[in-house]
Amino acid sequence: MTPSSQRNSSVLVVLAFLMGIGITTFALQNPFIDAPTPKITKPSATFLPTPITNSPATTNTPTATPSASASETATPQPVKLKDLAVTWFKDTKLLKPSDIGLTQDKLPKDSYFTTLDEAFTIYHVGTVTTAPFANKKFLLIYRKCEGPCGSFEYRVIDDRGAKGLVLLANLSDDAGDTDKDLFIFTREYDVPALHLPPRISITYQGKSISLASEDFSPATTTKDFLAFIPQKRKVGLDPVRKATIQLTHPQYGTFSEVTGEGYFAVNRPDSSIKLYHLDSPFTPKVKTDEFLPQSYRLTLNLKDQTSFTGDYTDKTPEICPPHGYTVFDDSIRARLEEKGTVGNSGIKFYELKSATDPMYSKLLEQMVYGETTVTNDKLIKSHGLIFIQDALGRWVGLKNMQFVSGPEAECGYFNSVL
Repeated sequence: MTPSSQRNSSVLVVLAFLMGIGITTFALQNPFIDAPTPKITKPSATFLPTPITNSPATTNTPTATPSASASETATPQPVKLKDLAVTWFKDTKLLKPSDIGLTQDKLPKDSYFTTLDEAFTIYHVGTVTTAPFANKKFLLIYRKCEGPCGSFEYRVIDDRGAKGLVLLANLSDDAGDTDKDLFIFTREYDVPALHLPPRISITYQGKSISLASEDFSPATTTKDFLAFIPQKRKVGLDPVRKATIQLTHPQYGTFSEVTGEGYFAVNRPDSSIKLYHLDSPFTPKVKTDEFLPQSYRLTLNLKDQTSFTGDYTDKTPEICPPHGYTVFDDSIRARLEEKGTVGNSGIKFYELKSATDPMYSKLLEQMVYGETTVTNDKLIKSHGLIFIQDALGRWVGLKNMQFVSGPEAECGYFNSVL
């Protein structure tokens, strides 16, 4: 996605405001965007850069003719990428644009920013150890888009004196037109150490725990994202879990539970972040509405021998991705009573003991589309909020999708291409 297309997405948001079609108004101040984030009044689709695949497309085999040679009829093979090894720094080094030869004249005259320092955040994260870039700097660059939006994530090798600033296009966001003259683009190389698997098994307290990667991992560094979390708009249910768990993998390092979010963050070797969540014991439904969170079709087997079937989600109804999980402090147990089991899983589920528990009122407040006919009694009869313990012993809340709205909007982060 180019900076110009990002400006288009911002225009769409402004138009939604002018048309008065929004319901929820919020303002997020992203510490990595100098311009203030505008208020958004309509749930807007999340606009993300188009990921770049690691290999070029393979064309169809040409139709052979009697006079065709073997080379003319052979199916073109994908070009094998050349793997690069990097010695990674434990602590990244912040550089200025001038440190890598970027001067003020490189900034477009009509730029949203007045200086290159405003537009670029540059980290020296390691040194390449393989040819043809041996001993060259490996850079992680965040280029803020031209407007109040997120940053493009570039992975660049500083090969000035030979090729120039080499942007690894298959490991980076699609650079906008304003940056095409700054870099030499290549798809010849890969850095295998940056690719983390979609699923990981970790041993925790003697049992195997399965983690799955989140659909959305913000294009930023782990350190910067964790600094942003306290400012992230929260609409959680108290008491929010404050304890955290750390899971250690012998190859990929430490997966740290993010306070109050429920997912786990791990550093890629270049200091960028990737998010994982505990694999759910339930089968997710195929999403048909991009504005609603992931859900599960659950059958609740009640102790009175009746059953109830509904769609439930463990996601928090936040405006911006990445969406956290509804995880509670252990003190919630005193407010719960066991009500039955979920399907054939054997997992016990619980509900609030008191019909007047303030959590029901809080859940009603989260119904941002102005629904006024729902009462505590309806929530209870429809099993609007249930609780289970996950494989890590955490108390997790699952909300009936009848009572959930999940608007999304662009909120300062793009989805990482990795």
